[in-house]
Amino acid sequence: MQSTKRVTRFEWITRLIDVPVILGITLVSILIRAISANWPLAINGFDSWYLFYNANLIAQAGGNWYAVPPDVHAWFPWGYFIELGDTIGLPFFVALISLPFIGTFGANAVYTVAIFSDIALAGFGVIAAFLAVESITENRIAGYAAAIVVAVSPALTYKNVLGGLPKDSWGAVLILFTIYLFNEALKKEKPLFYGIPAGVLLFLAEIIWGGNTYIDLSLIIAAFLIILLNRNNEIVSKTYAVMAITTGFLTSFAPNEIGFLSGFAHGLSMIFVGILLYADLYLKNNLPKELVDSKNILVSATIVLIFVLGIAGAVLAKPSLATSIIPSRYYAIINPFFQITVPIDKTVAEYIPQSITSMIEDFGISLFLAIGGIYYSLKKSSLGGIWLLVLGVAAIFGTSEQPYLFNYTAYLVAALAGIGIYYIVSSLRQSNRLAPILVLSLFAISLVADAG
Repeated sequence: MQSTKRVTRFEWITRLIDVPVILGITLVSILIRAISANWPLAINGFDSWYLFYNANLIAQAGGNWYAVPPDVHAWFPWGYFIELGDTIGLPFFVALISLPFIGTFGANAVYTVAIFSDIALAGFGVIAAFLAVESITENRIAGYAAAIVVAVSPALTYKNVLGGLPKDSWGAVLILFTIYLFNEALKKEKPLFYGIPAGVLLFLAEIIWGGNTYIDLSLIIAAFLIILLNRNNEIVSKTYAVMAITTGFLTSFAPNEIGFLSGFAHGLSMIFVGILLYADLYLKNNLPKELVDSKNILVSATIVLIFVLGIAGAVLAKPSLATSIIPSRYYAIINPFFQITVPIDKTVAEYIPQSITSMIEDFGISLFLAIGGIYYSLKKSSLGGIWLLVLGVAAIFGTSEQPYLFNYTAYLVAALAGIGIYYIVSSLRQSNRLAPILVLSLFAISLVADAG
């Protein structure tokens, strides 16, 4: 009993230490975003411009996101673009925060909230990276490393100060919060208590970023890997089911094309992943142990792989099917032969594949450390960590094809880099006590060089 009290007291002390450390890293991140002589906070860019106009229209309608008029297309900055699609979430929340002030300050209130939302993003990004990585590794040093990478990441430093309202960055941050809550549900065995807020955050990620197809397909692959690695259990399946039902229910109220059962990826895959996980549990509980541990788990996982490859094959064989599921500019990432047919991929620099040296310039040492994070996640993680692995690998590949995605990928690379630092240090500590200090010193020096 006495030892239990000591452990609890120690945990409280370490948590109290976490607060000032994370607040300090958050302040660094905010200052990097806020203090820029060349690029002050502003709405300056096509995407951020139409998101601001959407927020203004929703605010004028009293926060009613169903009141947004039909699509009107015009080019920045001479007109406005009404977005009734699956990225209306960010304008909606900007409008809600602006409502108490819009009567006095009008559109200026919306504009002020819009530009300072990037400051909030800088803070939330640090916190999300720390919580997600710490929950996966159960090591706060790994969490600190991920948080520091987000704070000084070259990709975020020079990308987020341009334009404002980066919806893909918000999507990444919300996904990291979702992974944290999912892992907490597994550790504390409370799928309902943590699964519902995880579902709410995943819903926010989908309506703010619009990456619902990517998110859901990554969950299918993560579920396949969990079954293949024999790490599925009742808590994993229940937590996912609660999260999926919550997300599906909330998106059914959104004024866009996601819906509860609409769209190939969102409706079908959310249900499919849950059925897949519970089917695996059924096999474990009803077949002889020797079969479950060997042949049948591998067979069920192989069937899932064939299913995924079958869909991929059909998509590659008939591009028109692919582009009805995935927007053409994103489908071009996975099919380089289709890429040459998309005009934007040939004329806009942010859509033209980049070299490995450009990737290193964007992500710095984190890109190399992420390899260790990928290995650790594959070796030891549950569904939350495996999902981060899948998201990270896909994002790195996507950014190599279309550089504009680094505004999203930087968060996932930071999380994987934090896990990678933990794996390298914990491996070296067993043989040499000095080696971990040298690795951490090299990491710190490299981050300073990357930030510079």
